[in-house]
Amino acid sequence: MTSPMLRAATLAALLVCSNAHAQDKEVLRPEVAKPLQAAQDAIKAGKSADALARVKEAEAVPGRTPYEVFITDRMKGSAALQAGDSPLAQQAFEAAVTSGRLAGADLLAVLKTLSALAVRNQQPQAAVTWARRYFAEGGTEPAVRVALVQALYASNDLAATAREVLPLISADEAAGRTPSEEQLKLLAFSLMKTGDEAGYTQALERLVTHHPRTEYWADLVSRISRRTGFADRLQVDALRLARRVGALEDASEYLDLAQLALQAGVPGEAQAVVDEGYAKGVLGKGAQAERHQRLKTGADKAVADDKSALAASEDSARKARDGAPLVAMGQALLTYGQADKGLALMAEGLAKGVQKHPDDARLRYGAALLAAGQRPAAESQFKAITTTDGAADLARLWLLVR
Repeated sequence: MTSPMLRAATLAALLVCSNAHAQDKEVLRPEVAKPLQAAQDAIKAGKSADALARVKEAEAVPGRTPYEVFITDRMKGSAALQAGDSPLAQQAFEAAVTSGRLAGADLLAVLKTLSALAVRNQQPQAAVTWARRYFAEGGTEPAVRVALVQALYASNDLAATAREVLPLISADEAAGRTPSEEQLKLLAFSLMKTGDEAGYTQALERLVTHHPRTEYWADLVSRISRRTGFADRLQVDALRLARRVGALEDASEYLDLAQLALQAGVPGEAQAVVDEGYAKGVLGKGAQAERHQRLKTGADKAVADDKSALAASEDSARKARDGAPLVAMGQALLTYGQADKGLALMAEGLAKGVQKHPDDARLRYGAALLAAGQRPAAESQFKAITTTDGAADLARLWLLVR
């Protein structure tokens, strides 16, 4: 099947040939002009086999001038392109370009065609050569840059692949279009293979923004949480984000989140995580089934104890000089279905002032607001987070959650 780019190139090449006599003072001898005119008529009629036969007649004329060879090559390229003979079309158009007789829009049209043909013919180095020549001659069409990117990737020139695909992605984003997943994956893979960890992470962020698949989220959250300088205390928040986007992948992650939630004093969350793990068939089976059951029993007991002490805990939180207990209390109430009161207590705690790790509190409040459907307020909290110990990284990712 002919690609849209090659179909357009067929028409462009034919038009180039149609204008050849008018654009050059040199002329064709009748014995060359007659079969080439017949070839052009056959192309217009969609009879590519007849066109190629007429081209062969022109090629058989003895003593052809350089100009006659040039025009014949162009006609042969157009006929071969229409016939689906990509190797012959590439050979003919390369000869036309090499002649040095093409210029301006005609040259750009043929270079565009050649870049697509070389990709089709699995000649990546040739595709790179013709695409770069196209841009050097002033060409601007994105389709040629796509061909260049494909060729660079096929050539395993991954650094250049990343450089060339990025403008395509940025142009789509600037125009309000969704960049293709294929181009974003090319960018991400190329950056990963060249060891550009920061660039790869940014590419993943673009992927989850435009194509939020679970596997992209899982990779992104995992990489952020493994960065040097990422605070251990924020591992629970990284797992919370992974759970929110459906990227908890195995039993160990469910266990880790449940245990960290218990340690953080949010048994309701631990219980919900364990119950979710059982419901999904991740927990409660295999060699660790007994351990899973112990965790479930412990979480259920912790919830019962916590609920029985809610009134006293709230009173103690209000008497505290620091706002952190109120934030924690509000977070606990959220897990018990008391969203309005929980959010109010978290806001009250932040207003009172959290002395130790205030951005942690903002991060959790922002996540709670987002879960409650209050996106503008949540985004305001996330954007206010600036600490470099991982909280700001997680906040940036929360802004991408939809």
